[in-house]
Amino acid sequence: MDKALRQVNNFNAARLEHIYRQLLDTDAALKRSRLAPEMALDLLVLSFGNK
Repeated sequence: MDKALRQVNNFNAARLEHIYRQLLDTDAALKRSRLAPEMALDLLVLSFGNK
């Protein structure tokens, strides 16, 4: 919990909204079977590095 609280200042509302939308897009792609789960997770993690 302490580690999470220390990270809270690293994110603003716009960044959190962007991450949330990426999660929704990944979820939708998985439900439509457009991506293999492993590939979807890899792409999602890579996208978090692109601020």
